[in-house]
Order: sequence, then C-alpha cells, then structure tokens
Amino acid sequence: YDEFSLAQKAMRLGVSEYLLKPIEFDNLTLALERAKQQLEQRKLYLHAKEKGEHVDPFDLLQGANLGIVASNRVKRMLEYIHANYFHKISIHELEEILHTSSTYLNQKFKDETSYTFNEYLNRYRIMQAIQMIRDDDNDRKIYAIAEAVGFSDYKYFISVFKKYVNISPKKFAEKYMG
Repeated sequence: YDEFSLAQKAMRLGVSEYLLKPIEFDNLTLALERAKQQLEQRKLYLHAKEKGEHVDPFDLLQGANLGIVASNRVKRMLEYIHANYFHKISIHELEEILHTSSTYLNQKFKDETSYTFNEYLNRYRIMQAIQMIRDDDNDRKIYAIAEAVGFSDYKYFISVFKKYVNISPKKFAEKYMG
C-alpha cells in the first residue's frame, strides 16, 4: 500500500523493509536476504550476550552486508561516501555526478543497502569515529574526532553516536580503551 500512515506504523513495529505493490521480485529477494542477515546478526548478538561475552559495537555497526549491492550507481555512491565522509557531503552532490535525481538515488540506495543515504553516511562516520577512538594514542578530544569524521556540530555527533553505540563517545572511550 502506498499510504504513509501504514509505513509509519510499520516502522514503529520494527519492520526492516517496506515494499509497494506490485512487488518487483528482485526487490523482494534483496529484502528477504537483508532480513535474513539482520536476523542472523541479532541471533549472534543475543547468543553472545547470553554467554556473557563482550559484544563489540563496531561489529554491530557493520551489520549491513553490502556484498549484495548490485547496481553500479549504488557502488559509486558507497565509494563516494568512503572517500569523502570527512567532508560535508549530501546526496545532491551525487545527483550531479551520476546525472540522476536525488530521489531516485536515495530509493535505489535504500533498496540495495536497506539504509537511506544519510543513515549509511552517519553509520559509516560513527564506524570511523570508533576506529579513531581505538587507534588514538594521543587522547584526541572527542570534538576533534567529530570534526575529523565530518560532523561540524559536536552535539549532533554525540546524539548520532549514542543512537548507534548506545553510549556517549566519551564513555565509549573510557569503557573500551581503559
């Protein structure tokens, strides 16, 4: 159904995919593959927690299996994010580079990765921040790490970090880096 209220309700219930009728079988196959991967990841996480094992937030952030990305456009979008994440970037820049509308690009990106462009960009930036916190021998300040991974607003960085890692960057550094 193409009704926004139903999509909102589905999101609140934790639905991982929302496909419109008539269903394109390629999209259905990709959606099922992503759902299967998410379930497997969740089972591994719960199993590790039950056994009292340490669960690394970095590993959880890498949940998107991007090996199933099919289109060249989405591959180029991912390459662009990976090469430019530390700058202020938006999907509108890719609109010009790929000569395609941002609406189409965002939909294609979501279809193939299960993330919107901005969601993936933020996840990738947080993964890079975690890596910087881990690799940092000189106790670089959190605001400097935020800037280094492309967040110009320190408070927004903390908010996004908490969203994905469930603790603040400072507490993460204290907890995981001793």
